[in-house]
Amino acid sequence: MADYGTQTINIEVDHVKSSKLFCNKLWQASKFMHSKLGDNFVPKRPFELSGYESSLDNWILSNLGETVQHCDKSLRSYDMNQAANQIRQFWHQDICDTYIEAIKPILLNGTEEEKETVKQVLHFCLETTLQLLSPFMPYLTEELYQHLQQRQGNLNVTICNSWYPKPRNFQWQKPFLNDDMAVLRAICKEALFLRDEFDLTKARANILISSSDEILLNRLERNYTSPLTALSRSNSVEFVTGILSIPEGYVSSPKTVNNTCQVHMQLQR
Repeated sequence: MADYGTQTINIEVDHVKSSKLFCNKLWQASKFMHSKLGDNFVPKRPFELSGYESSLDNWILSNLGETVQHCDKSLRSYDMNQAANQIRQFWHQDICDTYIEAIKPILLNGTEEEKETVKQVLHFCLETTLQLLSPFMPYLTEELYQHLQQRQGNLNVTICNSWYPKPRNFQWQKPFLNDDMAVLRAICKEALFLRDEFDLTKARANILISSSDEILLNRLERNYTSPLTALSRSNSVEFVTGILSIPEGYVSSPKTVNNTCQVHMQLQR
């Protein structure tokens, strides 16, 4: 509790600690992005789609646009807490926990087009997030913005003079991709559970995903094999129709995903 004149202000210590951890997460993730972008990286002015975007890239851009919309709506109704929570959720869950982890193999072994695409998307997400956060965290966002690779012809050397993100400039919303990503995250959760259950600390096992929904399996195999492999910390991911196709030496997750999918991990060869 802190006394301010005759009024009493409630301070939640846990919230202060959580905010400190978020600041550290923002700093460390920004540092990682700078190291991967490289000194020779030149961001497009303005940012635009290249045509090489994967479903994962389109998903993160869609969620970025939704975050901008929610933040704009919350600020217009003077709901500062809701606006800040939307930005934190996007940065924590979507950028750090999902997108960055999923694109690490691309940054290492992807084609030049794939690498350039994810770098442009990374830079755009970081730039926009810093602009969204600037009213709430002016000093930290200013410091990170100063180290951000600037777009050609950009005269906004300080984040204070940059335009605040407006919903009309973020028209990449594809909400149907959230359904696919919800399935992907649930599958990875089951795979990580099996890793913990059988104490696979460093080894990367092969994963099989079975389902009676052939359309879903084809979509996952076509668009999300690489993210599934990275996020589940697996050696490989394959897809089979029906439970009867599972070979010996595999263990199955206790839960099904989306009422149709089950995860199987190879323990013996």
